[in-house]
Amino acid sequence: MKVNGLLKVTGILYILNGALGIVSLLAGLAFGGILGAAAGDVSAGVGLMILLMISTIISILLSFLAGINGVRGRNLKLCLAMGIVLLILGAFSLIVNAASRDSITASMISMIISILYIFGVARQRAA
Repeated sequence: MKVNGLLKVTGILYILNGALGIVSLLAGLAFGGILGAAAGDVSAGVGLMILLMISTIISILLSFLAGINGVRGRNLKLCLAMGIVLLILGAFSLIVNAASRDSITASMISMIISILYIFGVARQRAA
């Protein structure tokens, strides 16, 4: 069965998002160690850093799974579930960023991609 274009494109975007997440995670680890060493207390903020790493790893894994399954057009129930979870994560990120007066652009883009991904899954299921 041919995969519709919307699902394939958003799947590719999720794969790219996962790859960028890995780069971001590695950069965060490197800079976190440097900043901790400069502050004289390497253990400062370790709990928060671990929490951020765990959430980033979960997001990376979900992005890769959603992307690979979306590009293949297989296991549409799993694709729908991952699209909804990623939409919820994007909404949570939007709320946190808005509350802390940070930029909400990345969160909005994440939510738009999630909505398009869910529409792509729905179109694929209907085909």
